[in-house]
Amino acid sequence: MNKVKLTSLLLILCMAGSGVAAEASSFTAYAAEEETVITEDVNEEEEAVEEAPAEEPEDEAAVEEPAEEPEEPVAEEPAEEPAAENVEEPADEAVTEDTEDVSVEAEELPVEEKEAEEVQEAQTDEFLIDANTPDHSWVENHSMYYIDSVKGYAKGFKTIDGVKYHFNEETFYLDVGFFTYNGFVYYGSESGTIGKLASGFTRINGRRYYFWPETKDGHYIHTRAKGWFTLNGFKYYADPNTGVLRTGNTTISGSAYYFWPETKDGHYSATMATGFITLNGYKFYADPASGKMVTGFKTIKDKGYYFWPAKNTPSGKYPYAMAKGWFTLNGFKYHAASDGVLAAGFKTIDGKSYYFFPKTANGNYSKTMAKSKWFTANGFKYYAGSDGVLYKGFKTISGKKYYFWPDTANGHYKSTMVKSKWFTVSGKKYHADSKGVLASGVTSIDGNTYFFNKSNNSLVTGPKWITDGSSKYYCDSAGKLYSGKKKIGSYYYIFNTSSKKLQTGLISYNGGRYYADSNGRLQSGKKTVSGNMYIFADSTSFKARTGWISYNGNKYYGNSNGVLKSGWFTSGSSKYYFYPSTRIMATGTVKIDGTTYKFSSSGVLQSTPGSSGSSSSSTKSNATIRTLLMNYANNKNNTSYSISAQLEATSYGGNTNIRVFDLFVNSGNTYIGNAKVDVKTGDVLFTWVKTASKYVSTTRIGTTGVLW
Repeated sequence: MNKVKLTSLLLILCMAGSGVAAEASSFTAYAAEEETVITEDVNEEEEAVEEAPAEEPEDEAAVEEPAEEPEEPVAEEPAEEPAAENVEEPADEAVTEDTEDVSVEAEELPVEEKEAEEVQEAQTDEFLIDANTPDHSWVENHSMYYIDSVKGYAKGFKTIDGVKYHFNEETFYLDVGFFTYNGFVYYGSESGTIGKLASGFTRINGRRYYFWPETKDGHYIHTRAKGWFTLNGFKYYADPNTGVLRTGNTTISGSAYYFWPETKDGHYSATMATGFITLNGYKFYADPASGKMVTGFKTIKDKGYYFWPAKNTPSGKYPYAMAKGWFTLNGFKYHAASDGVLAAGFKTIDGKSYYFFPKTANGNYSKTMAKSKWFTANGFKYYAGSDGVLYKGFKTISGKKYYFWPDTANGHYKSTMVKSKWFTVSGKKYHADSKGVLASGVTSIDGNTYFFNKSNNSLVTGPKWITDGSSKYYCDSAGKLYSGKKKIGSYYYIFNTSSKKLQTGLISYNGGRYYADSNGRLQSGKKTVSGNMYIFADSTSFKARTGWISYNGNKYYGNSNGVLKSGWFTSGSSKYYFYPSTRIMATGTVKIDGTTYKFSSSGVLQSTPGSSGSSSSSTKSNATIRTLLMNYANNKNNTSYSISAQLEATSYGGNTNIRVFDLFVNSGNTYIGNAKVDVKTGDVLFTWVKTASKYVSTTRIGTTGVLW
C-alpha cells in the first residue's frame, strides 16, 4: 500500500476516532445482549416440539434415514384378540394452507430478532480494507465478506437489504450451506442469494427441511427443526441428527408411521398420515391421534377391521396392511369385504350364506364365523356346517332330521329351523316338533296319531295299509291312524287304542273278548284259543258271548270273559254238566266217569240211576273225587293255568268221610292250597294257602262248593 493511501487512512481514522469509539462501544453492548439471549436459549431443551404426540421420541433417538421409495414399516405383534376401540374415520381433505415445497430461497416470514453487529478493524494484510471500498458493500477475497459502515467486517447475524445472513465469528466469512452456531443448525443459501438464511420449508439437494421462521414457543429463528413438530394442524418429523423431514414408511421409537412423500390428492408433503392410507393397492390405518400404524383388530366408526401384524406376518400378506377376503386366526375364520369391513351377522359370500358373531358372548368370539354348531339369532335357530355354510332344506344332525327354510318367503326367513308346525315341501307334508326334530314313524300330534315315512319323514296318507316291520297300521286320507274296532272293506279289525297297531289272536277290547286271525280279521263262531273255547258273535259284533249261549242247537255257558264252561257247574241250587271236549251242556241220561246221571232238557241234574230222584250218596272212589275236584277247580279258576289234585289224607279231624286233596299248578310243581271233600255228600271246602297268588284266588274259585 503506498504512503499516500496510508496517510489518508490514518487521517480518516484520527478524525473519526471519537465517533468510532462511541459506536464500537454501542455495537459491543448490542452483541453482548444478543449473545446472552442465545446463551439462555442454549440452556433450553435441545428439541422444542409443539403439540408433540404421545410417546414423543427423545432428542437422541436415532431414526433411519428415509429411503426414496416408501418402506414397509415394522411394529409389534398384536394380541390374539385385541379389544376394539372406537375411532373416527379421518377426512380425506387436508387444510387449505399452502405448504408447497420451496427452493433454497424460501420466502422469509416476518421476524423481530435483534441482530448482533460488530465492526472489526483491519489488523493484518489479509483483512486489510481498501480505503476506496465503500461502506456497506460486499467484498470477495477467497470468500464473501461484508464491509460495515466504519470499514470493518461484519460478523454474526446481519440483515442486509432485508435479507438475513450470518458471518463467521472468527473468519468473518459469510456462512454458506449448513453451519452450527450455539448448538443450533442453520443453512445459508448456496445458490441465488448466497448466504441467505433458510426459513420455513426448504428443499436442499432433493431433501426437505424446516427452519423456524421466527423465534417463538422455544424455537429460534432460522434454526433447523428436529424431532416432532406441528404446523397448521399437521404433524411432521425431522430426523434428530440430519434434520431431514421424514417421508414414506418410518419407524420412530419402535412405532411405525407414514409421512406423505409429496403434495398430492389433498395430502401435503412430509405431513404425518392419519386415518386410512392406500399404498400400492393396499390399505393401512394410522391412528388419528398418534399417527401410529394400527395392527390387529380395530373398530372404526362402529365397523370392525383387521390389520396384519408387523412380525410373523403370514406368507403373502403385508405388515400393517388391512385384511381382505377370508383369513384364519387362532383356528377361527373371518371374512373382510373389499373395503376391509369384517363380516358381522348374516352374510352372503359367493352365493352362500354364513353367520359371523357380531360380538363376543356365550363362548363365541366377535366377527368369527359360525361353523359346526347351532346358534340363535333374532329368536330363530340356525345351524352352520363344518364349512360355515348355513344349512338349508332337509339336514341330518347327530342322527336327527331337521328342515331349514331355503329362502325368505311367506313369513319364513332363510336358513331358519322349522319347529312346532306342519309344513309342505314338494307336495308332501311334514311335521317338526318343538325342538325342530322331524316326525318319524308313529307320532301323536294334537290328539291324533300319524305315521311318517322313516326314510324321508313325509306323512303317509291313505286310505292304505302301512307295514312297519312286524306291525301293521291303517291310515285315512288325512294320514290319521285307525284306532279301535274298524271295518275295512268286507272285514272288521281291531287296532290298539294306544299303539294303533293291528291286533291278532285273542283281543281284550272295550270290556269284551274278540278273536282275530293272523291277518287281523275278526272271527265269529266257536273257537279254541290256548285250550279254552269261546263262541264269538256273528255279524258286526264279533264279541265273545257270555252267560247262557245257544249256538248251533246246543247250550253252552260262558264266563265273564267268554270262556265256555267244562265239567260240572253249579248255578244257584242247580247243577249242570258240560262235556269237556265240546263244552256242550249235557241233557238226558249221561254216564260220567262210570256213573250214570240224568239231566233235564234244560241241563239241570235230576238224579243218578237208583237214587229215586236224589243225588247218590254212595262213596266215590279217590280217583273219581280227584277228577271231579280238578274239573270243578279249573272251571272256577278262569285262568290259563291247569289245576291238578293229589290225595293227601283219607281222613280229617277223625272223620273218615272227609278226605284231603292237595292242589297244584304248573304241572304239579307249585302247591297252592288244599280241598277237603265229603265223600258221602260231595260237599267241598277249599282252604287256600296262597289266597291272591298270581295263580288263583278265593275270589275266583270261592270257599265252598258241591262236587256232585
